[in-house]
Amino acid sequence: MSATSPGGTSIHAQDQAKALWVAPVYLAGEEHDGGTRVVLPLLLDRSWTVASIRDDNVIVDSPCRRVRIGYMPTMPGYEARWVINASVDPLEPRHWQAAFDHGTPGEIVAAFTETVARDLESGNDRSLISDRNPDTALAVLRTAAWSQSRDPHGTGTELVPEELRYHDQLFTSPDGMASVRRRVRPARSWAEEIASGPEMWEFTAGVPGATWRGTVTSAAPSHLVAAVTRTLTSSMAVYRNEEELVPLLRPHLVVGPNPASAPSLRAGVAQAAGRRLAMTPQLTVPAPSPVLTSPAGQRARR
Repeated sequence: MSATSPGGTSIHAQDQAKALWVAPVYLAGEEHDGGTRVVLPLLLDRSWTVASIRDDNVIVDSPCRRVRIGYMPTMPGYEARWVINASVDPLEPRHWQAAFDHGTPGEIVAAFTETVARDLESGNDRSLISDRNPDTALAVLRTAAWSQSRDPHGTGTELVPEELRYHDQLFTSPDGMASVRRRVRPARSWAEEIASGPEMWEFTAGVPGATWRGTVTSAAPSHLVAAVTRTLTSSMAVYRNEEELVPLLRPHLVVGPNPASAPSLRAGVAQAAGRRLAMTPQLTVPAPSPVLTSPAGQRARR
């Protein structure tokens, strides 16, 4: 997404109208303007199409009809707020799936979907059937000094054969409030390997009573998972209004004022955001967000 594209301009204007910069991103919470951070760049910059299915729930399809994104804030039967399905050909069954719960910051979902959209626009299938090299995603966490552990599972009884046990690679953020889990288990048949693969990915963050979760199935290319881990470990601040911050998470955030959030600009963008997916405000693109520092002067991670 280019900062000067229609979608990029809309999102940057939306950000500039927020009153606060906060970090880390994984504790920033959801924004109140729905899925615009994810959906608008796809519609305005990538020529994806959108259809409403009920209330505020929408489906967004790629031009090639091989990737479908569901935004399901009120859809019965859906625990996840975001569901992303990809198939190798338009009419084939799903090849991989990603899902993100209520409470997931939009920046994390957008990092994933924008990577998929860029790949498809370039004319290759890299986001559909490419590499499955876990180190592509895990190296980001190691570089950011997330702690690593290895937890055995499937061992509730000593009678469980070793070949049926699996292990988790667990990475935890320095503040202990976010984790990335790569769940590894043996595939007992070739059909099972094709269906679900030997591992899956899970992202979680928060505190009891205010936790979000995301999952990506094992068939998804590792560079898509890396887009999420890069966002989780980034130290750049994100934009929020005070009422968007989750009370239970507020004490754990580094918060600073956003000097760009003049009242007139806030009012203009709020009015535009009310039009939701039709929002195309022509506002000034702000400078990149700064890195926040904690009171001790240490760099705040997101």
